[in-house]
Amino acid sequence: MRRNSRRGAGLLLAVVLLCTAALFGMATYLATVAVGAARVQHQRDTVQCVYAAESGIELAMARANRGDIPAQPITGSVGTAFFTTQVRQADGKLVMVSDGTQQRPGRADLVRRIEVQCQRSGGSYFVTNWQPLPPPETTTIEPAPISPQEENR
Repeated sequence: MRRNSRRGAGLLLAVVLLCTAALFGMATYLATVAVGAARVQHQRDTVQCVYAAESGIELAMARANRGDIPAQPITGSVGTAFFTTQVRQADGKLVMVSDGTQQRPGRADLVRRIEVQCQRSGGSYFVTNWQPLPPPETTTIEPAPISPQEENR
């Protein structure tokens, strides 16, 4: 009778070890999937930033070709990303710098910056140099400080 109870204990131990190995395998798989999903989301956010920055450049080019070179920054949105494009004239050329920003709740905003140099020929501007630049140092907007008078209200 004792012999049978030992045999059952060995089978129970084998089942417990098999279940532990299966759970460890599933945990590893889920962690791998989560890391992959985070990478895909970061790549999607990066592409969205670049598209937004390029949209700002295209809008500024269209306005410049109509004779309306913007003195103030141009802002807008593309999908879930935003752009801010500044245009300046230098030596008969236009230099446009556009920032595409993707807001990411709980993390720093993702920013991609593009600089484009344009030259006028045949009545229209065309791109002579297109290059990515490092993003600006600060990418989040800090709330305005509260004055002492407002705190006491």
